[in-house]
Amino acid sequence: MRLNLFEANVRDYQGKVEVNKAIGNTLLSAYSEDFWWLNNGVTVVASQASLSGKTLVVEDPQIVNGLQTS
Repeated sequence: MRLNLFEANVRDYQGKVEVNKAIGNTLLSAYSEDFWWLNNGVTVVASQASLSGKTLVVEDPQIVNGLQTS
């Protein structure tokens, strides 16, 4: 994991706590297709973003929410 992606993050990874275990179990369960709305996901900010065909090109990305369960 590239830790510099999380420099602007106000939260930190919480480790193998029960909540994180439950999130992982959701991904492995029959409800995995519901993961996207059961969890708030990851918030990424960048100094610039653009599309190049079907590729999103991002400069200086920072994950500002999401490390606690990454």
